[in-house]
Amino acid sequence: MKKRLEKEKELLFQLIRYLDKELTYIANQEIEPLEESMPDKYKLLRAIALNREGIETFDPAQGGTHSDEIRSLQNDLAGLWKKASGLNELSKSMVKGRLAEIEQQLEPFFAREKDGYNSSGRRSRSMSHIVKTGA
Repeated sequence: MKKRLEKEKELLFQLIRYLDKELTYIANQEIEPLEESMPDKYKLLRAIALNREGIETFDPAQGGTHSDEIRSLQNDLAGLWKKASGLNELSKSMVKGRLAEIEQQLEPFFAREKDGYNSSGRRSRSMSHIVKTGA
């Protein structure tokens, strides 16, 4: 169990590095590197899940040969998971904020189209133009 916890700790350090890079990409609006880094991040998450499969829970009351080390590793992992979760929430909020900015910038164009009239004089609710994003 100790080896698995140590491996999870190493994988969490790697995940935190990926999340830090992700925040940098989002802040700099570098979409392509962000998208290219996603498969590696998902592989890392799968590796963590595979490492946790079948792991027994540790009861501190049992004692055992490495009980203090295992308890210490579990505390370290709890802190690392908290940091990773915080970075993930921050990146999600940054992406949501950026999408809200984009929606706000496009709103004048869509507002005109929603309230328009068609050639027969009826209210038109369909879009007659295509928005070209350059992508």
